[in-house]
Amino acid sequence: MKRCWSVACVGALAGIVAALASAATIPASEDYDVLTKAYEAQMGAYRAKRAELAETEAYKEARAANDRDAVAKLFATIPAIDTAAWSERFWAGAQDHAGTDAAIEYLTWLVRHDTSKERIERVATIVTAHADSAAVLPFAESLAYLTRSLGAEAAVNACSALIARNENAEVLANAYFNRATIVKPISDAAKAAAEDVLAKVVELLPDSIPRCAPRHRSSSASGCRSAWLCPTSPAKTSTA
Repeated sequence: MKRCWSVACVGALAGIVAALASAATIPASEDYDVLTKAYEAQMGAYRAKRAELAETEAYKEARAANDRDAVAKLFATIPAIDTAAWSERFWAGAQDHAGTDAAIEYLTWLVRHDTSKERIERVATIVTAHADSAAVLPFAESLAYLTRSLGAEAAVNACSALIARNENAEVLANAYFNRATIVKPISDAAKAAAEDVLAKVVELLPDSIPRCAPRHRSSSASGCRSAWLCPTSPAKTSTA
């Protein structure tokens, strides 16, 4: 298959790689906020360079020819994010703050981003050492969306552990609601049980239903993925 690799195209690709390499520097600090901002900056640079590459003539020609191999080779010129290296940084932070609430945010980042088999161990650490802390809220909020990587059983068990040991209303509301979401009830009996859960959530947080945040909305009339899990009273439905 004939391809056009002009000097301009090659030069553009070289510039992309050089710019991304410059943006990839990881700071020495183990501070959580610094690490998080550095990771997000690198991820943003990565996405920007992919978008930039998609505007090159070489990419457009490959797409027009439906040449998937050529497209893959083009994207391969952009170094992928080294998630393992970032995970080592965040794990070091978690170890530095082991036993304190400060460790939770590092561990939660690892649960959300680390794809290694140690992810389950991170969850166990949070549940074992920090289930009674209000600082586990970001972890509690994530559980319904981690079932694919953690497995439904592990996610449900984590929710149950938070319900058993935590006294913070917002943590409990997320744990109750996520547990019901993960189970995905389909029978009338299960639906009734989940509505009981909703009542508990409303009792805990009368002005906010956690899963009705904009990032979780779908095309359903209620704005939530599971319409019947949303409150019927507009006054109690979060529009934030």
